[in-house]
Amino acid sequence: MSWLEAEGLRVRLGDRTVLDNVSLSVAKGELVGLLGPNASGKSTLLRTLAGLETSEAGAVRIDGATVASYAPRDRARRIAYLEQGAASEWPIAVARLVALGRTPHLEPWERAGETDRDAIADAMARCDVTHLASRAATELSGGEAARVMLARALATGAGCLLADEPVSHLDPYHQFSIMGVIRAHADRGGLALAALHDLTLAARFCDRVLLLRNGKIAAAGPPGEILTPEILARVFSVEASLVEQDGLLQVVQRGIVGGSHEEETP
Repeated sequence: MSWLEAEGLRVRLGDRTVLDNVSLSVAKGELVGLLGPNASGKSTLLRTLAGLETSEAGAVRIDGATVASYAPRDRARRIAYLEQGAASEWPIAVARLVALGRTPHLEPWERAGETDRDAIADAMARCDVTHLASRAATELSGGEAARVMLARALATGAGCLLADEPVSHLDPYHQFSIMGVIRAHADRGGLALAALHDLTLAARFCDRVLLLRNGKIAAAGPPGEILTPEILARVFSVEASLVEQDGLLQVVQRGIVGGSHEEETP
């Protein structure tokens, strides 16, 4: 049964229609990859699902109720949103930064209780940042910062994780590490929707992929059915194919289609 649903979303930013009649559903236990060229609407879709952008048509439902019907704190207990390039500008200790994920569960000035401390410790362990607890957040490497910000999102205990390019600008080791944590979140009974550019990572980790192009869903389904040469050429303007090597899926890109590719503005 779907826990996150969107139906007929249309979002305009200024005079541009960024999302046009977008519908989707994600069930608990699923990790869904959100793929598409630059400016295809991926970030706007995630922000709309999180209740941070308003749609002029359509609706988003989480756990059976519209996202708009939830008070902000209730919504934050259900949806964890990890923005692209999330980082701390303040030299706060990592443990305190991750603890901010528990804010929706606390009254003003209320101190964290045992349940909160357990959730913080669990999130830090899952993201392998426990050893960084006393480190200033401004002194972290890119890979460390990415894992710490993911830990803060997981500390909320929200069932729905929305991650906007969580592995961008990371080396291969940290890309696999972050994707493994997000995959584990779904396997533990949550759900995740992650915007990605790496097609091989999407094929390896995701149950399904949604391809956006020009603000519309161009294709959706299991990676093996969707990441075909025909669809990749149509959506990304690249000559590529999905191959299996040692039981693992990999997208092999050979070149571009038509000699050039212009980003579309939805």
